[in-house]
Amino acid sequence: MIGVTLDHKYEIEELIGQGGMANVYRARDTRLNRRVAVKILKQEYMDNEQFLKKFLREAQADAKLAHPNIVNVYDVGSENGLYYIVMEYIDGKTLHEYIKSNKRIPQDECLELMQYIVSAIDHAHSKNIIHRDIKPHNILMTSSKIPKVGDFGIARAITSSTITATQEALGSVHYISPEQARGGFLDERSDLYSLGILMYEMLTGTLPFEGETPVAVALQHVQNSVPSPKKVLKSLDKNICQIVLNLTRKKSDERYQSARELLNDINKLIDDSDAVIEPTYSEDENDVSSKKKSKNDKENHLQVTQRLKYLANRRFIAFAVALFVFIVVAVAGVYYYNEVNAREIVPDVMMKGVREAQVELTKYKFKPVIIRENNAVIPKDTVISQSPSGGDSVKRGSEVTLIVSDGPNVSIIPDVTGYSEIVATKTLTDAGFIVREIVKVNNDDYRFGTVCDQNPKGNITAAEGTEVTLYISLGKDTIVMPNLVGMTLDEATEAITNNQLVRGSVSYEISNEYSKGKVMEQSVKAYSDVNKNTVVDIVISKGGIKSKDVSIDLSQYTTDIPDSTDGTIVEIRLKVVLYDVNGEYVDEVLSGRYGKNEVVNVEMSGIESMIYKVYINDLEKYSGVITF
Repeated sequence: MIGVTLDHKYEIEELIGQGGMANVYRARDTRLNRRVAVKILKQEYMDNEQFLKKFLREAQADAKLAHPNIVNVYDVGSENGLYYIVMEYIDGKTLHEYIKSNKRIPQDECLELMQYIVSAIDHAHSKNIIHRDIKPHNILMTSSKIPKVGDFGIARAITSSTITATQEALGSVHYISPEQARGGFLDERSDLYSLGILMYEMLTGTLPFEGETPVAVALQHVQNSVPSPKKVLKSLDKNICQIVLNLTRKKSDERYQSARELLNDINKLIDDSDAVIEPTYSEDENDVSSKKKSKNDKENHLQVTQRLKYLANRRFIAFAVALFVFIVVAVAGVYYYNEVNAREIVPDVMMKGVREAQVELTKYKFKPVIIRENNAVIPKDTVISQSPSGGDSVKRGSEVTLIVSDGPNVSIIPDVTGYSEIVATKTLTDAGFIVREIVKVNNDDYRFGTVCDQNPKGNITAAEGTEVTLYISLGKDTIVMPNLVGMTLDEATEAITNNQLVRGSVSYEISNEYSKGKVMEQSVKAYSDVNKNTVVDIVISKGGIKSKDVSIDLSQYTTDIPDSTDGTIVEIRLKVVLYDVNGEYVDEVLSGRYGKNEVVNVEMSGIESMIYKVYINDLEKYSGVITF
C-alpha cells in the first residue's frame, strides 16, 4: 500500500498499526496538506459481509461524534474493492503503552486523564452510543499527553434490547462488565465498569483479575468483587479508591448511573484533594435491621417482666391472669401472622452449580424455578442470574427463578461446499457459526470462487459459535501457455520446460511468413490456461518458396533421334520433374511437345536444394541439382 493514493487525495506513507480486521497507515491529505490516519479493511475480509458491516458500523459511530477527546473521522470511502476510514492522525502512543512505560500513573495525573476520557464517553452516551470496548489499547495519547478515545468498532446504539456480542467482547475480557460477560442487557453503566477497571490499572499498574483463558477471566468478573486499589498500593488516597469501587460494583444499579455523575466526583476531587467521595451503594442493611430488632425484643421483654412483677406485688392477680391470657393469644397471633407473612433474605446463588443452588434455596424454604438458556461463556449447569436477586427480602416460600446455563447451543454445521464465499458465510452465520478464516487453494473439482472444503466438515454436530475455516477454490492448478511463435526450436523447448509443460512432436513446413528455423505454429493456444504437463506440438518453418529459371537445350539430349526426311520439324515429348534431396517425388513442372533442337526455359520453385530430371519421350535423359 505504500505510495498508493486513495481517491486522488490520500497518499499512503507508512504502516503504523495492525488490528484483527484492519491495518492503519499514516497518510498525507494532498489537498489540505495535513497528516491523517487511514484505516483499511484487510484484503481477506473485503468480501466478508460480517467484517464489512462491523467496519462500516465503526465509521458510522465515529461520524456521529464530535469531541476534542474522541478521534475525529474525516472521510469514509471505497476504491477498487478497498474500504477505508480517514481519521485524525495522533502522533503519540496508546494509553496501554504509556502505563507500561511508567509502571503506574500518579493519582493527580490519573484524575486529569480520566477527566478527559470520561468527558469523551459522556459525549458518546449523550448521542446514545455505548463504546463496549473501553481499554487502554483504544485510547491514544497525543505528544502533549492529551488522551483521545478511538476504535468504536463494536459500538452500538443504546436500545431496549442492546445485548453484548460475546465473541467480540472476549477480545477485551479483562475490561468487560459482569453483564457483558454473561451476554446480558447493556447500557451506559457497562462502559462505566470498564472505566473502573481502566482506572484501577492506571493507579496500580496491574489488573484486578487474571486467568489462563478469556473465559476464566470473564467468570471472575461475574463471581468476584473488584478489590480496592489500596490493597495493591496502600499509599493511595481512599477517596480516589472509592471512585474505582463505585465504578466496579457487580450490580449496575449500585454503580454511578451516568458518566456525568462520575465526572462530577472526579472534578470534585481535582478541585479539593480532601473532598469526600460517598459510596454509590448502601452497606448491608440486613445485619443492621436484625441487630435493631434483637435489641427491641430484649427491651420489650424487660418491660413486660417489670410490669408483671409490679402487678404481682400489687396483687392484681386477676388482672395479671387476664393479661397473661392476652399475651398468650397475642403471641400466638403474631406467630401465626409471622409464619404466614414471614420474610427471608434470598441467598445469592449466582455462578453456583444448579444442584447446589437448589439445595441452598430449599434450605431457606424458597421454591427454585429452573429456566435453561444456552450460553457460550458460562459453563453448563451454572446459574447465570436469579430473580429475586441475592440479598433481597421476600416472602418465605416465594419462587426464585434461576436462569441456568445449558452450555453452547448445539446444532449441525451446514455443508457449504459448492457455495460462493458470500453465500457460504451468510449460511454459516445464520446457523450460529463463525467464519474466522478464508483460505484460497487450487482445486480441479470446484469452479473458481466456490467453497471446495471446510473445517470442521459439514453435517456434523457442534456448539454454536464454533469457528469454521472455508477453503475457496482458485480453479485448476494451471499455468498460462507461453507464445512460442517466432522462437527457435531451442528457445521454444526451454519455454515449454520452464512452464512445466511437455514438448510433443516437431514438424516442418514451408512458410513465406516465418523465417527458416522459427516456430510458426503451436498446438496449444498462446495465453490460454492449461494444466501442467500438457503436451505441446510445434511446427517449424522451412523458410519461404523461391523461384529460378532453368534453360534446357533439347539438342543436347536428342542426338539419337533422326531428323525428318521431308524437312518438317521433328517434335518430341518433354517432361521435367522435381524431386527432394532424398529422391522423393515433389512436382511435375513441365510437360509438352517441343522441337528436338529447341531451347526451353523452365521456371522452378522450391526451398534449399532440389533435384530436377529431364525426360524425353518418357526416358530419363538428364538429372541436375538446383539451389534456391
